[in-house]
Amino acid sequence: MAQYDVFTNPSSSAADGIPYVVVIQSDLLDALATRLTLPLAVLDVANQVPCLLYTSSFWFVPSLIVVVSIALAVVLIEADSTAGDQWLGRWPRLFGADAAGARAMLSTIAGSMMTVVGITFSMTLVTLALTSSQYTSRILRNFIRDRVTQVVLGVFAGIFTYCLIVLRTIRGGDDAGFVASVAVSFGVVLAIGGIGVLIFFIHHIA
Repeated sequence: MAQYDVFTNPSSSAADGIPYVVVIQSDLLDALATRLTLPLAVLDVANQVPCLLYTSSFWFVPSLIVVVSIALAVVLIEADSTAGDQWLGRWPRLFGADAAGARAMLSTIAGSMMTVVGITFSMTLVTLALTSSQYTSRILRNFIRDRVTQVVLGVFAGIFTYCLIVLRTIRGGDDAGFVASVAVSFGVVLAIGGIGVLIFFIHHIA
């Protein structure tokens, strides 16, 4: 097998979207028993395998997590509107908070999440860009395609979106006041979980 020779895809399950593979291994390595190849996909592979294009993109997992966080916020807000007084009466120290305190708490969590995302990812991308310029550009591409990177970004964006949704529903005043106590308390839980995700992410990229 010479370099740049083209062969039919031996995998029958993927042959419809990727019918051929090309050998890119140098002829200097002919003594090896293996060959390095790249797939050759047809132009309309997105029509043949529509899920592959979306699920492998960078924005799919973060967007999915953001949608889940929005749904979670709506569910907890509705639960607060129906049974929030019972939970507040049973655990006043855990769920008790006025409108001003709830707004301050959620604003702090949302702002900190975006600050963490901005600082962490900007420093990481700068470091990887310098490294890829000296070695190979695959380092940066692998970082973008890494599922852990996508999940971590989605978690931080999801917590930020969750806080915005809950913050929008808080009303002050004695007559028409509403504080989603359970949703606000769960926002604190998400913030603590975000700290754990940050520690895991730093350990992962190290």
